Amino acid sequence: MKRTALFVLAFILAAGAAWCQGPVFRQKDLWTLPYEDLSDLLRRYPGMYPLDYGNVGQPLLFRPWNLNPWELRVDRDGIPQNRVSDGLYDPNLQPGIELDSIRYDYLRDGGAGRFDLATRTFQSDTPYTEVHIREGFYGYGTVDFAQGERIHKSLTLEVTGRLLFYNGLRSLPNNPGRNDSSRDRWVRGRVGFDLGPRWRSYITYAGSVVNSLTPLSPRQFYLERHEGILTVAQKDSARTAFDPSLKLYARQDREKWGNPFQQRELTRGAILEAHATLPDQRFTFRQLSTLSTINFPGFAKRDELWLELHAADSIGLAVGGVTVFGNVRRESNTGLGIPKQNDVVSGIGARFESVPMSDFVLHGGTQWTEELAPLAWRFGSYTLSDRPLLAAPEFGDVSLRYVPYTDTTARATDRYWKSDLGVRWDLSGGYVDVTAMRLSHPGHLRNVFSLSNDQFHNIYLAPTFVSRDTAQVGVSVATSIPLKWGLRLEGWGFGQAAANDLGNLVDSRGYARLYFEHAFFSTPLIIRAHVSDEFFGQRVAYSELGQAVLGPNSSMGIRISATIRGVTAIWGTENFLNQPYYILPGYKMIGKEEYLGFMIRLWL
Repeated sequence: MKRTALFVLAFILAAGAAWCQGPVFRQKDLWTLPYEDLSDLLRRYPGMYPLDYGNVGQPLLFRPWNLNPWELRVDRDGIPQNRVSDGLYDPNLQPGIELDSIRYDYLRDGGAGRFDLATRTFQSDTPYTEVHIREGFYGYGTVDFAQGERIHKSLTLEVTGRLLFYNGLRSLPNNPGRNDSSRDRWVRGRVGFDLGPRWRSYITYAGSVVNSLTPLSPRQFYLERHEGILTVAQKDSARTAFDPSLKLYARQDREKWGNPFQQRELTRGAILEAHATLPDQRFTFRQLSTLSTINFPGFAKRDELWLELHAADSIGLAVGGVTVFGNVRRESNTGLGIPKQNDVVSGIGARFESVPMSDFVLHGGTQWTEELAPLAWRFGSYTLSDRPLLAAPEFGDVSLRYVPYTDTTARATDRYWKSDLGVRWDLSGGYVDVTAMRLSHPGHLRNVFSLSNDQFHNIYLAPTFVSRDTAQVGVSVATSIPLKWGLRLEGWGFGQAAANDLGNLVDSRGYARLYFEHAFFSTPLIIRAHVSDEFFGQRVAYSELGQAVLGPNSSMGIRISATIRGVTAIWGTENFLNQPYYILPGYKMIGKEEYLGFMIRLWL
């Protein structure tokens, strides 16, 4: 009876439990895979298509499943990372050294799902120091630092920082002699202290300053971000049946692209989360509230998330495990003389995973969900001198500007029906997972951009009836197969097509590597190396320079590192066959790239 009641409650409230499509990148993976910014890792996940391969600090947009860029959501330690104003998340502002893991869940929230980023907790029982130094990629370099130690019996301190410099990535036909120039300074500190015998609290501050100049624009980009977090949680939640936690956070973004464009967004929020572990059952509850103040030239709004409730109930059955989940969200916004608007959106879904059958596990799920469009969106022609953000051709060709919605009674709402079905083969120390995904828009309502007929020629975002909504389907493959002599075969791939035209892939890509890791001698000396190949399938891509069919392309790489007594030396090369290729029309990627890095870990 209790189990039935929890099933019903989870269907009424709720939110998805942790799940994953594609690989889970942990800290060890982050420094064995070649990447410059976090976006280089995120685009390996199903459906993640980059609109921009931009300069350091410049907003890098994703158009997942060829949806709108704001339909990809990102959380870090449960705190939303998307800006409230336009819904965007910029992965270039997240150093990899800070993360413990990256996990992607397709059946979460908006159309493209959600990334869950987990922050590392550094060792503090003895003083711990970590330094990463890397140079390469034609002027790209980073210096990362981390320190953890116990400064009192009940007081710990963690500090991480980054200095990033960048002097050119793209080869531009009209400006072959000019380079991008960027500097990024970032620091994060966290103090932990006991609140009695059961509870522990953390105070975190993070700040970053980015100065960036692109050769296509005479104006320099500047971004400043500050964030503060207060966390209260149980010391050892794994030993208790009920482990509540509370987070209070505030974040401010200031952004400027010369004169007159500049923006400021101040967001404050509170998150209450709890897990109740019962026999054969785990119940999750999460509540979120935020208040954001947004200011652009001629645009000022206040967005208040009154209440967002998530719950999920995971139940173990004889044939496997089932999780049912849902969510309810109420939001309001005011500004520019528009009366206060209240909007309610919700979602519901379920997942299952079978017990192993001859080392094979069947898994799948389905979700119906709603999502509000952001308060404003950048659209119109691509105006580099004001703010270099890519705009899709269907957004129209008008002057770049911000506008409020014309519909003053409700914000535009997107609705999605998502489902997936897959099979995983669990090997001894490895796995092979193949998952098919489907995405459609219930009710045939879709947010589209339309040009007004007035003298201003503004573009507005509003729900529009679509007589025939063609579903999109995709197939994701993730593998990690152990071989002999320390070798391992790893790979991730994705292909996407329309449901009524499966033979015509609109997007496909893959990454595979033969990885080697072995410890020599008693010290030991640990050698890690790989040979990789990254594949970009034929696809329609666009930039401000036009629209074109690109690919297929392939880029091969080599990496080798040696570690002894906490000191690691790394050498690698990408595209060592010097194959010409483009990520976006007009932006030819540079040829053979080499990099050299050092990583030092000290336990003092």
